[in-house]
Amino acid sequence: MTRPTVAEINLSAIRKNLKKIKSLSKGSLIYPVVKANAYGHGYKEVVKEIENLVNGLSVATTEEAFEIRKITNKSILCMEGPYDQKELDLLIKNKIDLVIHSKRQIEFIEPTDCFPKETKVWIKVDTGMNRLGFKEEEIIDAYKQLQAKTKKIVLMSHFSSAAGTKSSKINSKKQIDSFNKIEKKLNKMG
Repeated sequence: MTRPTVAEINLSAIRKNLKKIKSLSKGSLIYPVVKANAYGHGYKEVVKEIENLVNGLSVATTEEAFEIRKITNKSILCMEGPYDQKELDLLIKNKIDLVIHSKRQIEFIEPTDCFPKETKVWIKVDTGMNRLGFKEEEIIDAYKQLQAKTKKIVLMSHFSSAAGTKSSKINSKKQIDSFNKIEKKLNKMG
């Protein structure tokens, strides 16, 4: 027997929480994740409520990016990045930011002659999530290869835990330190 389940979404609470996050992270780019229909909250409603507070919006897939593009001109970050040349072309055409997290993705970007210099590329650094991203020893080569294509490169990573426990806080600190070390190396390169 099933029971009716109701989730009431308080958009003003989402907005209030986002304002608090912004106040705690001054100077950071804010790209809330609205994948999977904004985690079931309703992406259209959530995007409308928060788009004037954020730098852009993040989604998992190309298909989600296209749906979000229909309702906003905000920067959109496709976190899985392109899977093949056709998808790369579609993302560029629709002005979707690319996340590059593997050598395979660089391999089909490199020969592309018509890669617009204004395309923003986010390089995902694996600082401890151990799922997607370049390891510290791979990042310089990846950065150099992408730098030949665009000057709009942003680094990103993914926390492995946000549980708020003592161990997750220690691990998050390690990830931040690793990220900052890598960023410093790349900044020296120019």
